[in-house]
Amino acid sequence: MSSIKVSELRPTMDYLLCVLEAHGLAEPSIKDYRSTFGAFERYVREREVGMVSESICLDFIESKNGTRPVDLYGDPSDDSVSRRIKALHFLMKYQEEGLHCHTGHAKRPPFSCPEGYGDEYESYMKSLHEAGLSESTILTRRDKAQALILFLQSRGVEATDAITQADIDAFLMLYINNTIKYREAILCALRSFLGYMYEKGYTLTNLKEGLPHLRVPRNGGIPCTWKKEELVAILDAIDREDPAGKRDYAVLLLTIQSGLRAGDIRNLRMSDIDWNQKKIHLVMGKTGQPIDVPLLDPVGWSIIDYLKNGRPAVSHDHVFVRHRAPFGPLGGSGLGTALRRYIVKAGIDTKGRGHHGLHSLRSTLAGNMLTSGAPLPVISQTLGHQDIKTTEIYLKVDVEHLRRCALDPDAYRAPVAEGGACGA
Repeated sequence: MSSIKVSELRPTMDYLLCVLEAHGLAEPSIKDYRSTFGAFERYVREREVGMVSESICLDFIESKNGTRPVDLYGDPSDDSVSRRIKALHFLMKYQEEGLHCHTGHAKRPPFSCPEGYGDEYESYMKSLHEAGLSESTILTRRDKAQALILFLQSRGVEATDAITQADIDAFLMLYINNTIKYREAILCALRSFLGYMYEKGYTLTNLKEGLPHLRVPRNGGIPCTWKKEELVAILDAIDREDPAGKRDYAVLLLTIQSGLRAGDIRNLRMSDIDWNQKKIHLVMGKTGQPIDVPLLDPVGWSIIDYLKNGRPAVSHDHVFVRHRAPFGPLGGSGLGTALRRYIVKAGIDTKGRGHHGLHSLRSTLAGNMLTSGAPLPVISQTLGHQDIKTTEIYLKVDVEHLRRCALDPDAYRAPVAEGGACGA
């Protein structure tokens, strides 16, 4: 992306705000743009920056949110980061390409592998598929390999045999403020990619050996869950007269009552639904294991309403599809984005909630089952966990039962000697 002179920043921002108003963008969204633009202008003037670049934009986001995005693309789960990325990408894109109609979050350009990495990258991707890994694992490792390759190219490293440990360390510094769990996921993907590069002779040294090791406590976090009245408010915020609203209502209700993962809902096919037995039969994308999910009446009727009155007439056999061209299966972030939109519309405060994407509905089901007295093996089977230890994290959200286990500190306090302090 090109740069903007600071002297031209305010006129450019004012013009873009007028453009957004002319295009009918909702006032709350315009307010977000105006707030980001104002804070960003103060940031660059306080630091006496002469030219505004993408790097300065990322510095600003890091100063405000404590985390530095890799670039100005994408739709992060943090709403605050997302709003700032959206506004600043619009600003920088205008400077580079001129005026274009506002279309929401920017799409990352298609990956074009640099010439010096082509054979290695294609060979690596082929090995992932041949290893029989799950689709989600392949996508994660692909994305991180692509990010590393583009980063190396930006540093002038034109081929794999020229990569040094300093290059890898610099790449990891991009993620220094991300959560420890996310950083470990990046390290896992890099171990796979760099280990393969060395094994096949593409790199001169085994750069995998220089990667740091992070200790990520198993089930160290506390899952985000929702109260019953909050779930009702979220569902009530959906416009069920709108075709896309019918889809979103069916998706969220299915998630709330079945606990299916987002990937499995996106990949749900017509043939997976057994209407006679009122069941959903599918093979889970994450584990490759088959699972039968009861199709409760409210969920079944919501899906029927969508199929009959909302779903576009497309040839795909996926149950839930996009409602904008190109029509087809839902993308990776669509469901989570829809949920966040309805949370905001319902007026629910998410501060301090932690990650509250679609997976939080799955956590809520587990918490409700625990509260109702369901044993862990039943919950584990319902959620499709291969190891019951994975299910144990949901014990942390069973507050009522935890209260029963709490100790009364007064009952264990040493008696105070008459006329003196304890321990005197």
